[in-house]
Amino acid sequence: MNAVDLNLFKVLQALHEERSVTKAAKSLGLSQPAVSHALNRLRSLLADELFVRTPTEMRPTARCQSIVQQVALGMETLIDALREPVPFDPSEVSAVVKIIMSDLLTGLMPSVFMPIIVNKAPNIDFRILPAWGLVKGVTELTIHDDLDSGSADLAFSWNYEVPSRFSSKKLGDVDYVCVGSASNAGFTTPLSVDFYQTAPHISTTTYYSGVTRFEREIAATGHTRNVRLRLPHYSTSMHVASKTDMITSIPRILAPVAVEMYGLRVAELPIPSPVRSILQVWHKANDSHPVHAWARELTAECYVELDLAARSTAF
Repeated sequence: MNAVDLNLFKVLQALHEERSVTKAAKSLGLSQPAVSHALNRLRSLLADELFVRTPTEMRPTARCQSIVQQVALGMETLIDALREPVPFDPSEVSAVVKIIMSDLLTGLMPSVFMPIIVNKAPNIDFRILPAWGLVKGVTELTIHDDLDSGSADLAFSWNYEVPSRFSSKKLGDVDYVCVGSASNAGFTTPLSVDFYQTAPHISTTTYYSGVTRFEREIAATGHTRNVRLRLPHYSTSMHVASKTDMITSIPRILAPVAVEMYGLRVAELPIPSPVRSILQVWHKANDSHPVHAWARELTAECYVELDLAARSTAF
């Protein structure tokens, strides 16, 4: 194979079709000596005369006849492989897309993108995977392992330093609001700093122990929360808040859900809100993968739609 030059097979095909060095040279846009030289290289490579001169033409040998058909198929296969891919049509593809999402987005995004998938991509299945690393505060490392191994195709994460072997896209920034039940007499708008810091608070975290990122961020501004309950899911935190006088801080993107599904009241934080960026992260090996690229675009659009809806909600 080290001696094979694909251009030689183009000459072989032309000679087989034209049965003349002169005509083959003209069809290839080469000089006659160049075609003769290529023929000599082919003869040496394949240990066969390949073409025998007759009074009227160059007649292919049996060896040439057996090779040229396979060469033609091989060249066509190679050309097909190098052609521009046909436009991606999700309705004609069967695939599984595996996405790592935190509890925040798991409770929001599937309800937006699944109606689109059902109608436009009936044979593409989505699997939403948990961010296991959250429980030990090493989310990024777990995401990297899953993306490297192919256990996940795409991950959503808070902003962090993404290694160079991965691609990423910032979808937007997330700040926080506070929610409380309609029957909570102390929950008035605007909230006072004193009420926010002393009212019994629900913290939504999957950390086993220790101070959460939210606590560290508000502590840096000189504030604290009176956390009485820690839960792993925003949905349960909002449900408990709707049934008690406890309050909870949630990402703004969840505000419409808090109002519509749990009947909660929403207020701006009376202290500086932590702000984080949401990233899509994927392996660079999948940059041009048509299914993955389509899934990234679809989920990004859904996130933007949810974010706009949240920011346009009046409290």
